[in-house]
Amino acid sequence: MKRTVSLALALLLVVMMIPLGTFAASAATSGTTGDCTWMVDNAGNLTIFGVGSMANYSSSGSPWGKSITSVTIEDGVTNIGNYAFRDCSGLTSVTIPDSVTSIGYDAFSGCTGLTSVTITDVAKWCAISFGNTYGNPLYYAKMLYLNGEAVTDLTIPDSVTSIANYVFDNCTGLTSVTIGNSVKTIGDAAFYGCTGLTSVTIGNSVTSIGRSAFYNCTGLTSVTIPDSVTSIGDRAFAGCTGLTSLSLPVSASIGTSAFGSCPVNDLTISGVGSMANYSLSGSPWGKSITSVTIEDGVTNIGNYAF
Repeated sequence: MKRTVSLALALLLVVMMIPLGTFAASAATSGTTGDCTWMVDNAGNLTIFGVGSMANYSSSGSPWGKSITSVTIEDGVTNIGNYAFRDCSGLTSVTIPDSVTSIGYDAFSGCTGLTSVTITDVAKWCAISFGNTYGNPLYYAKMLYLNGEAVTDLTIPDSVTSIANYVFDNCTGLTSVTIGNSVKTIGDAAFYGCTGLTSVTIGNSVTSIGRSAFYNCTGLTSVTIPDSVTSIGDRAFAGCTGLTSLSLPVSASIGTSAFGSCPVNDLTISGVGSMANYSLSGSPWGKSITSVTIEDGVTNIGNYAF
């Protein structure tokens, strides 16, 4: 009996030594980040507000920690800093306003729980400068929402002249993309890994398609690249394992492995001018073609072309 009482008293003393806050919900915390202010509520929802740029952080982390569940960036914030949300694996949603013009290196690296990114203006989103692939939360979220509606059929607005690097990287929710005649350049990895994409229309003002721009878009079966295009970057369509029909301008400079692993059967060469010469190692469209159409205006078929 005495032993039982002693144990009970000992346990009571241990409990009394534990701070009361341990059993209560954590209080909201706040602070500053660069020109802005941040606040986390009891549910782990982080809000960042103010006018100007957030601070950059190192890979060791940011002041709000790694247990946040949602992030809302309010209008007025212009920059999301390097490593801002690195390894916040419980983060499920991000809202980014029109005012943001750049997102830093690895800002969302390791945010494996992300399921949605919400924006309010496609044109503004197309202009954001991303520090790298992991600066774009779409890499993990895969779904883009415009004013609460999922974006599946995307039309690039007429006001857009350039689609920045990584803008729709890994956005597997996209099924079709129409790039209007106002766009002149498509950035590196702009649509990298958009495996749900089955249709892409490229406007006739586009002059440059960046490196890995449509890399691993496995749902694409047919692509027509307009005569306005003069440069197709390395691996631009590599890994598009469903791509069987391709139309290319004769004057385009074609980068290394631009159509690597693409089983092109039907090839059309359009435009005015001479085809490039190739070596015995092969041409960029590979050796699986069964039909070739050379359109009027092409003056020369290059060495080892087929």
